Amino acid sequence: MHPFDFAPELVDHIFDALAHFRELKRFMRLRLVSHLFKQFVDKPIFRLRLLDVPYTNFSMLHSPGRYDAWCSFAYDYLAYQAWIEKEPGTQLGRIRRTAAAISDQVGDVNQAVNQSRLSSSCRLAHTGSRQRHE
Repeated sequence: MHPFDFAPELVDHIFDALAHFRELKRFMRLRLVSHLFKQFVDKPIFRLRLLDVPYTNFSMLHSPGRYDAWCSFAYDYLAYQAWIEKEPGTQLGRIRRTAAAISDQVGDVNQAVNQSRLSSSCRLAHTGSRQRHE
């Protein structure tokens, strides 16, 4: 039986269990199977905060030949975490407030545009913090 024949709630629980019992790199390889797998793999990674490491340590999890794809995924992860961040004083909270202020000034209300803006803000914050440490 195909895993996507089950109810979506069960599929979410299946992928949550896989996320807990597999090494992160092995679990992320499932993203390559299909778009549906990518979607169900990304949800538990984001929701369970499996990549909560300091910004400067994101490079330790990438494969050398896929650095750009890994960075894109990492910034999407940070954008999601900034989107759900409740504390306005944290670094991710400040990133969210900045992106929201820019959206208000420009007049964008589209969630996809706001997510893209958050991802760009995370990229800018990471690049700036990396340059300060070098």
